[in-house]
Amino acid sequence: MNFSEFSFWWILLLFCVPFFTVRFVGQICNVWRGIFDTVGIAALSLILFFKASPTSFFVFLIQILFNYWMVRWMITRPPQQELEIAISPTGIWRHSSGGVLLHFPDGGLCCGFIEGAPQKAH
Repeated sequence: MNFSEFSFWWILLLFCVPFFTVRFVGQICNVWRGIFDTVGIAALSLILFFKASPTSFFVFLIQILFNYWMVRWMITRPPQQELEIAISPTGIWRHSSGGVLLHFPDGGLCCGFIEGAPQKAH
């Protein structure tokens, strides 16, 4: 986001004045809930993000939806499958020695060990 751009401040002002007016009235009438603050700030952030770069916004939106669906699918599985689901899409493979091999998009590799992972008996 470019804070020196006039449109950033214009969008911020056009969103915040009505939002905080409705929030103020809602609090006086005792109908305002905390979740409304979360939704309002999230909407403002997404609107500003879209204004800064529509392409990045759509990539971010796809990432949010993909992560939501993966976590939702993951929590319905047994614990061992949860770990495999969590690790597999990120390019991490578990070795029989208890170590992990991380494969980075640029072709680099990194080896390490997960604390508490079963170690191969010598």
